[in-house]
Amino acid sequence: MQTNKVSADEGWVWYASGWKFFIRDPGVQIVYLLIILLISIGLALVPLIGGLVLMLITPVLAGGWFHALHELDSGHDIGLGTLFEGFRNRAWTGPLVVLGALILAAELLIGIVGITTMGGTVLGYMGTMQAGEMPPSPGLGVLIGLFIILLLSALFFMALFYAVPLIQFQGAAPLAAMQSSFSASLQNIGALTVFGLVYLVLAFFAAIPFALGFLVLVPVSVAAAYSSYKSVYGVVP
Repeated sequence: MQTNKVSADEGWVWYASGWKFFIRDPGVQIVYLLIILLISIGLALVPLIGGLVLMLITPVLAGGWFHALHELDSGHDIGLGTLFEGFRNRAWTGPLVVLGALILAAELLIGIVGITTMGGTVLGYMGTMQAGEMPPSPGLGVLIGLFIILLLSALFFMALFYAVPLIQFQGAAPLAAMQSSFSASLQNIGALTVFGLVYLVLAFFAAIPFALGFLVLVPVSVAAAYSSYKSVYGVVP
């Protein structure tokens, strides 16, 4: 899949583009976020399988949101039902659910690595605390473990960032989409670094008024990710 290399300042430009998408229909996009939050809370209350189901359907919901942005981009109106287009379009549903399964497997792998690298140190902390002793200062093992977890998480984020729109708009298989996303992210690491830093700054201000700013920041960020995909992979068909 052909990709473009963009300048680092595109990381900020994507947010400006995302804002333009947001103001096209802010009410519906805010409701999208609230619907996803309600679904997440509802599934979290279901023992055992709730979290698993949420992990599997999250890419499908993300696909519906990207579809809504594509509709806005094409000059069409969107509604609440547009969010669920990923469930209605059978060509998308299966691959996006498989992507959800791959995400689950990757998170389990990162968790296992974390337990393996830091488990002994954590158990030592618990033992000293139960004995009423002062726990030792964090050792090199903990720092190495944290570094490995952060590195794996960053690499996984790169493999996931463009995966959903690649499956939707280019018909890529889930693994191929993740491989292409990783390559494109690596190629544009400067722009994605700026993208992440800008998000951190905006998130700081969004959290101040009882975190209500995230009602705007999250939809704008999703639209910014869509704009990023367009910049890196070209115009969406």
